[in-house]
Amino acid sequence: MGLIRVGVIGCGFMGQYHARVYSELPGVKLVATADVVEKNARVAAREFGADKWYTDYNDLLARPDIDAVSIAVPDHLHREPTIAAAKAGKAVLLEKPIATTLRDADAIVNAVRKAGITFLVGHIVRFDYNYAKAKEYMDKGLLGEPVSIWARRNNSITSPMRLKNWLKETSPLLFLGVHDIDVMRWIIGRSITRVYAEAESRVLKPLAKDAVWSVFRFKGGTIGALENIWILPSSMSFDFKLELVGTGGSLWISQPSDSFLFWGERGPETLSCYQPVIHGKVKGYLRDEIIHFLNCVEGKEKPLVSAEDARAAVEVALAIHKSIKEGRSVTLPL
Repeated sequence: MGLIRVGVIGCGFMGQYHARVYSELPGVKLVATADVVEKNARVAAREFGADKWYTDYNDLLARPDIDAVSIAVPDHLHREPTIAAAKAGKAVLLEKPIATTLRDADAIVNAVRKAGITFLVGHIVRFDYNYAKAKEYMDKGLLGEPVSIWARRNNSITSPMRLKNWLKETSPLLFLGVHDIDVMRWIIGRSITRVYAEAESRVLKPLAKDAVWSVFRFKGGTIGALENIWILPSSMSFDFKLELVGTGGSLWISQPSDSFLFWGERGPETLSCYQPVIHGKVKGYLRDEIIHFLNCVEGKEKPLVSAEDARAAVEVALAIHKSIKEGRSVTLPL
């Protein structure tokens, strides 16, 4: 295909990382950026070498010299730019979750299928080497039949505070838990048929839940549980874990592993595996995800996360919301 020309729609926290990775990859040209906040688009364009920036993403999508886009706007606003990009014939890397409602998710799935574009939802945990290895061991039969799976994805309060302008539009399930809902379904290769959940809110009330605990039943009988809390002290980074027990073996994943640990005046620092900067360039799982997306654009690989997979993860998260609201177990599909 030669040079792949890309644009980034949404130049906030994650969009800045997407723009930077594109700017550092060979065979890729970051052509333009777009954000409703002009400063965000301008700063990203200037810092990472884009030719132009826009406040209206439709102007970016109208450019014939752009082959693909990353979309990193707030979660509840995914529908319109993704459908517009599909109609414009651009390949799309959409940050997770695919949407925050099933209506929006279905509209996106239908649009990208109708357009026939390359489409990938950024469920980055699938590119985490630890979880990918767990999938490999499961597929090889080394764990036997899955009996129980448990995951934790907890983050500091800096995450919901970063989302304060649209915190009511999301939840610890849609922002954090959707990662593990997706990866648990992926690793054991089975859908979730029933959920029950409890939640509590004291710090973020009335804007959002502080903590959610969910219990699952998978097709085939496997039981699962998920812990999501995003009010850890701001001095902490994250606390991600997974435990899988099968009839033939078991495995544990724990992050941060503290394989790199620095203590300074600001306290402990670990090396992020998702977007560490090594020798002045972004490495890690986000880079791997974007490279995979570009390989899909060139037809070298097939998207690791399908639109239907991403929709299924959101459906489970919304079923958990329903369980919390109604105080009962909820059967899927909704």
